Amino acid sequence: MATCATYTGGYCARFINYPIFVPPGGSIAAAEAVLKAGGMDLLLSLNASTPADRPCVTAFVESVCYASYPSCKNNAVVDVPCLSVCEKAVSECTSLFTMFGKVKSLPNCAGNVVNLNVPYSTSSTCLGYKSAAIEAPLEPPTGPVSPYVCPSFLIKHPAYNDSNPKQVLPIVHGQNCIGPCCVPCPILHQFYDPDQIYGFNIWFQGSSLVSFLGALFCSTSYLIFGHRRVHPGKMMMFFSFGMTVFHSCQIMGLGSDGYRITCLDAITESHFENGPACSYQAFMLVFSGLYTIFWINMFMFNLYLQLVWRKDWFGEKYPHLLTFSILYSATPAVILLANKDVANTGFTCLSQVDTAMEYMLYPLAFVGWPGTICMEIRRAQTPTLKELMESPWQRHPNRTITSRT
Repeated sequence: MATCATYTGGYCARFINYPIFVPPGGSIAAAEAVLKAGGMDLLLSLNASTPADRPCVTAFVESVCYASYPSCKNNAVVDVPCLSVCEKAVSECTSLFTMFGKVKSLPNCAGNVVNLNVPYSTSSTCLGYKSAAIEAPLEPPTGPVSPYVCPSFLIKHPAYNDSNPKQVLPIVHGQNCIGPCCVPCPILHQFYDPDQIYGFNIWFQGSSLVSFLGALFCSTSYLIFGHRRVHPGKMMMFFSFGMTVFHSCQIMGLGSDGYRITCLDAITESHFENGPACSYQAFMLVFSGLYTIFWINMFMFNLYLQLVWRKDWFGEKYPHLLTFSILYSATPAVILLANKDVANTGFTCLSQVDTAMEYMLYPLAFVGWPGTICMEIRRAQTPTLKELMESPWQRHPNRTITSRT
């Protein structure tokens, strides 16, 4: 049967100073075990090591303690947590719990108190209404020090010392840490299944190597056989050069876990300031990518002009085309480095997601639209298959057909 009991100490000693309600079949030890399983040790460690997290820890612990131990009189519940206590816990902890993937652990202030079939209270006697402990930060846990274990996929900061939980870890650009726990590098891949990422890494490195060897073979062939370096094959030669450079940058991480260039260590992502190799890869991928796209577009546009208009405009203009192709390809790449927009994209370094349009897509549209417009105009002028199949008198009903004798 339900009983009233005196709280004998534990996670909630700071808040509980009244007779508590123990449900039928329950015990204080069982309630403490539930709190421990819910990550109470992690919260107390964050409270000790990260001052910025203490408002959240205090508010959440207060809310969950009052919900776990409502006040009791005559073996019945008297008071439950205040609605304001619940709302403060949600307000203070949403961002932190989101980082840890524990948003569902936050209380539902619009519903009933956890484990009780009653809503949060707004009365002046509700638990936490005038709690002096609300503004006081929790003291770090005492007792023997045990190795800290990070929850879920997070890993412990290499500089964290278990014997000094109050230490303040340095804030480093490229790291995403909360207290002693950090998101592994690269962050992007933590949203996917590790086995799938491993399989994709094998496929990515293998396909990049095959593509590089194929592009290198084509480039070498043009260098060896000089008679092949004539128009319009010369366009494909420049295209092959661009592909060789592009794929050579893709295989910079060959033979590793895929993160040789994009991660400095297990928790630090490469970027402009800390990774010269990452910056080089981003610059060359943008440059060679645009350079390759430029020459394949020129080849297709030249083919269109020769087949449709019987024109050979580019045959004598290679010095101009080559100069323009270099300027066109290098300009976005130089701006990328000047703006320090180099970012980790998983297995390669490229631009920030929000600036990819400026460095890649807009330049691609610039060289792609002339051929597209000309092709669409020509397509509009070309008779349809139905029109071509019609007989002359069907297409010109008023036309008189005469026979020759």
